[in-house]
Amino acid sequence: MKFRGLRYPRTARGWWVTGAIFAAVILSPLFWFVHYTSSSPTICQECHSDVAFLWRGSKIHPTSVHCVQCHKSKISSSRSPTMNAADEAINSNCIRCHRDIQDQVFAKQPTKPIRMSHRYHLMEGLVCTDCHRNITHDRNRPGTNRPLKVRCFTCHIREMRWGGWRGTCFRCHYVDFTMKISW
Repeated sequence: MKFRGLRYPRTARGWWVTGAIFAAVILSPLFWFVHYTSSSPTICQECHSDVAFLWRGSKIHPTSVHCVQCHKSKISSSRSPTMNAADEAINSNCIRCHRDIQDQVFAKQPTKPIRMSHRYHLMEGLVCTDCHRNITHDRNRPGTNRPLKVRCFTCHIREMRWGGWRGTCFRCHYVDFTMKISW
């Protein structure tokens, strides 16, 4: 069979080859479009502009880290990632880059000095987002890159209730603070 000078194959194999080439030409742009719309920070910013604005000011992650690195589901392929904001997905992605976090002891300064080790909290079964829910999208200016105090109190409030709070603050706050009481 001829059509405008082109000769179409008459065998089944010829039709398969022609179909495969046609599919590759047509589907390649479609696959690229799916990849672009599911992994481009620009697309994420269409709906999440407030979060994207906070991310720009992040001091903890370099500008080369985009939405996909933290929000990509573990089960998705790299070509068309499935985005996920669930704690399970984010925690596994935190550990992928921060493997040595368990052995680090941090001493943060800018506001109130705090010193703590992740080892104890990890041994207790806590995961990254239990404390660090705000870490990448910190609303404070400048960002503190540490958990909010209210996150600490969700677990440590029981120490205060049992009357054992005296001195327990100094486990993390290692500088001697004085309390001013006005009568």
